[in-house]
Amino acid sequence: GIFFFGFALVIALYKDLPDAHGDRLYQIETLTTRLGARRVLQLGRVLLSLCYLLPIGVGLWSLPAFAAGFLVLSHAIVITLFWWASFRVDVSQQQSITNFYMFLWSIFYSEFALLSIYQLTEPF
Repeated sequence: GIFFFGFALVIALYKDLPDAHGDRLYQIETLTTRLGARRVLQLGRVLLSLCYLLPIGVGLWSLPAFAAGFLVLSHAIVITLFWWASFRVDVSQQQSITNFYMFLWSIFYSEFALLSIYQLTEPF
């Protein structure tokens, strides 16, 4: 629950990134217009990384070997891809921000696939 709450919070933070120009133009106050796109991007990076530390930590400390390995490796790969994509965002380019935001949604949905696979690793 905490993982998906944190992920949803990052999605909410990033939702205004593509609209920053219009929000400023129409004087709509958002976190992005107050802090700037780069800072909001950094804040989301930190929050999502903290979220990903939860399943990685659970995998390292409390699961049987195969399940732990799957949980740790899969989440380490996803958060690494997220960081890679986040550093490639050009906050001055609308299309770059939009592509990144759609990528964020794709990794959100990939979590459901990872959870389904993880469920298969648990003994009956």
